[in-house]
Amino acid sequence: MAVKLDIAKAFDKVEWRFVDAVMEKMGFCERWRRWIMTYITTVTYSVLINGEQTRTIKPRWGLRKGDPISPYLYIICTEGFSKLIKQNIQKQMIHGFKASRSGPPVSHLLFADDSLVFCIATEEEARNMAQILSTYQRASGQEINYAKSAISFAKGTPKQTQDGTPKQTQDTIITLLGIVKIGGFGKYLGLPETIGRNRHDTFQYIIHRIKSKLDSWYSKFLSPAGKEVLLKAVITALPTYKMSCFLLPKTIIKEITKAMRNFWWSANLEKRSIPWIAWGKITASKKKGGLGIRDMLAFNKALLAKQAWRLMNHPTSLLSRIYRAKYFRKSTFLEAKAFPSSSYAWRSIVQTQPLINKGAKWVIGNGLSVRVWKDNWLQGDCAFPPIGPRAEIYPMMTVKDLFLSGTRMWDIAKIRRLVRAEDVPRILQIRPSETGQQDILCWRLGTSASKDRSYCFPFFLGWRIWKARNKLVFENKRDHITQIVNAAVMDSKIWKEALTQNKETEQTVSNPLVSSVQEILPQHTELYCIVDASWKAPMDNIGIGWSLYCREGTLILQGSSAMNPTSTPLVAEAMAMWTAVQQLYRLYYANMFILSDCLRLISTLHCVTKGRPVQDICHPEVFGVAEDIEAVATKCNFSFRHAPRNLLDVVDKLVKDARIGNKPYHI
Repeated sequence: MAVKLDIAKAFDKVEWRFVDAVMEKMGFCERWRRWIMTYITTVTYSVLINGEQTRTIKPRWGLRKGDPISPYLYIICTEGFSKLIKQNIQKQMIHGFKASRSGPPVSHLLFADDSLVFCIATEEEARNMAQILSTYQRASGQEINYAKSAISFAKGTPKQTQDGTPKQTQDTIITLLGIVKIGGFGKYLGLPETIGRNRHDTFQYIIHRIKSKLDSWYSKFLSPAGKEVLLKAVITALPTYKMSCFLLPKTIIKEITKAMRNFWWSANLEKRSIPWIAWGKITASKKKGGLGIRDMLAFNKALLAKQAWRLMNHPTSLLSRIYRAKYFRKSTFLEAKAFPSSSYAWRSIVQTQPLINKGAKWVIGNGLSVRVWKDNWLQGDCAFPPIGPRAEIYPMMTVKDLFLSGTRMWDIAKIRRLVRAEDVPRILQIRPSETGQQDILCWRLGTSASKDRSYCFPFFLGWRIWKARNKLVFENKRDHITQIVNAAVMDSKIWKEALTQNKETEQTVSNPLVSSVQEILPQHTELYCIVDASWKAPMDNIGIGWSLYCREGTLILQGSSAMNPTSTPLVAEAMAMWTAVQQLYRLYYANMFILSDCLRLISTLHCVTKGRPVQDICHPEVFGVAEDIEAVATKCNFSFRHAPRNLLDVVDKLVKDARIGNKPYHI
């Protein structure tokens, strides 16, 4: 059974001593608790009667409503309730709800003052639950409104005893808990409790809210710019929370789109205007000539895809454990299926599998988690698995099986035997983790650091056409079409040059030209190493090199070599850094700064040092190499810094010579 508790005057009846006791049990220091209690206990109120202020009222309990810290203090207060439930579960006095036999039990869900408690519908557990509620009320000062609370029983719980059988009845449990309201809760946290077959009626309230907003705006005589802002900021935000949990029916999506379209084109509520441009063009991005108003169906799927992504990247979360145990215990999320008996939330999330498949890519670490023939781990125009004649013979082969035995180096002969010829170079460009880091699933789409500015040409062409039209109408002068196009091309070039110069100016201001390495190193630095790489094309060998100097700039040691091709210059820079760090570690060097002109690599290394997850890193393709570098750097106390390009002339010539001459590694 499930019990929804309604707390009467939740913030107003919190005992101050209870908050202090809970903070003490949670490990807050005495000084911090003293600050918080001073903040709570010094609150005063006054009332205005006929415009005159009365005497000051000083409360003895309660949290001030509207204060930013009050919700957090209330959450600390509910930790006492949560602890009571957990203690009873450990003693097996109550048992939580399980969505599946192998799934984790869920005993309670708390969101501020909204509480939902689960237990087995027996007299013993109902009595224990009543005891928990009574203890919590006495200690915290909270008071449960039993008249507004509700209880919902699972199917099969009898309402009355039959023939003297020992089965517990709903009436007995209701009497013990004191809750008289039976049945559904309606909504919990703004979402419908149950979703039946008629999903249109379930989500109809979203249409009512949107239409009521739009109808109130017709009388304001808004400009197109005002309408655009309201559609983007208000209307698309209203159903966001619901769309992040459920896939709205197509009829609901169509009604929302229709209401938005009518509001955009019409000046008043009664008269509908003709839509002169297709709505699909209006919802296109501004880069593609649209207004950037969201397509509600695509937005709905994108929000659900975020939930799916969390399930895949946070397998220890409660929601992920529940779904995994119930729907894909022996497979991955991308292989999971939904059935008519599945929950509507799960069926909604499963609809995003094609989108996840399109944008996800595996970064190879130890190769244990990635299946060769099924997972997307090769890089091309899009991520894809390799194709080979042996795919049916070894269907469950992992990437680890393509390594030489006992190493993390590619077995080239085996790869050529199993995989088609065009995929072999793509595999050899990938560098597995030498320290055994786990494989990582990253999002490939939308992470490009460079932005294409070619979309500015249509704008300038339209502007030149408009000027030619005005010239013809008002001056009776006609320009040839070639003149219009050439002028638009020239405008586009000038625009791009201005952007480039502006970017260079900003970089010069933020990163003034440094004339020597000593200017970017701490005063007591004794050694530093400069690392660089040379990259030409994905199928060409790269050159890597490093030079070790003392603080005065005297060369101590340097090394360089040509290496196998890499997919991007960033990976080449990472390989150069890894080679340098590994070599310095073998030569027993420590406590130094390593410099590189690749700011993206330095940023990634700093993110790894801070322990940020791969999802927050802009360049996940080098995450595995960065973790290897950080593992060695931690042992030797190496630090990484960015250096301007003008300080790397010597090493730059070294790596170019190594790449062009295809030289082996030498020191």
